[in-house]
Amino acid sequence: MQLSKTAIKEFKEIYFAEFGNGISDMEANDKAIRLLNLFKTIYRPIEISNYQNVVKGSTVPSDQATLNKTGKLNSDRPRRPTVMI
Repeated sequence: MQLSKTAIKEFKEIYFAEFGNGISDMEANDKAIRLLNLFKTIYRPIEISNYQNVVKGSTVPSDQATLNKTGKLNSDRPRRPTVMI
């Protein structure tokens, strides 16, 4: 898979801002693809069966939280990330 030149350029700018060193287009493409694959692997939408656990651990009152058609949490107020230990 090959990213667009614009995507590679943007990734290189972000990489430089974060790590302070430049990388080649080929290396940027490889790192960006691996990062995208990581997100594809770990990202899962919130399932309805886990809805109550998500609402309990959030700052959104349960009467203001709803799920959309795909099972993701909706709310008028933004949620703070919850750290599970």
